[in-house]
Amino acid sequence: MTLLNPINFIDFYRQFYFENDIDDDTMHSFGVPSGLNTTNAKAEEWIEEHRINKGVFDMFALAWKAGRIDWDDGHIVYKDFVDGSNCKNGLGYKIDIRSFNEYCEFLNRIDVDSYDFKSLYEMLWPQSPVNIGPVYIIASLFFRSKGRFPIYDQFVHKAVRSLALGIAPADVYMGTPPDKKYVGDVVCMYNEYITLLVRAFPDHINRSGGPFIPRELDQALWIYGHCTRRWDEIKQ
Repeated sequence: MTLLNPINFIDFYRQFYFENDIDDDTMHSFGVPSGLNTTNAKAEEWIEEHRINKGVFDMFALAWKAGRIDWDDGHIVYKDFVDGSNCKNGLGYKIDIRSFNEYCEFLNRIDVDSYDFKSLYEMLWPQSPVNIGPVYIIASLFFRSKGRFPIYDQFVHKAVRSLALGIAPADVYMGTPPDKKYVGDVVCMYNEYITLLVRAFPDHINRSGGPFIPRELDQALWIYGHCTRRWDEIKQ
């Protein structure tokens, strides 16, 4: 592939999100760690079309969030995800599949457009299985709301915090995410991310329904959140 120069934030960092042939030395020269470009574009396209755009959160959506899907012979498949009556989150901790499906059924009965984030989170966390923490609960809202509630993890948060502080994402201290039962802490964490996101990318915010930000920005932020060099240090 042709390497895009660091002119546009989204276009530049997003290119490292998908499987590509950019060599490690080139990635390192821009402060991008190697090993991030593992996302299959076809699998990502399937998830967007059949899960995000349709407001569906299920096992495939969970596997995607956990980094445990792949594309094989024209089909999306699990990758080291199901283990008997359990599946695995991104850290390999077991999630009871029956309990997870019950959580999804509960979520699907909620009209997510009728509530704010705090109200939804208060409803959902007591229903969530063991090893489904706040990041995964937010992911379930992201899917169910078709992107109206932005997806979240420490790396997208690091990305916008680094832009606000003027330091490299790798130098941003985040600490451990709060336990899911501490609703106020989770809401504060998420609201800070949203506030910094709006401040950094005001022209990409959608307040009229539909996805809050484009998927392309999600992808770019996730890559940038891993980086060891500042955007303003490399941009042309």
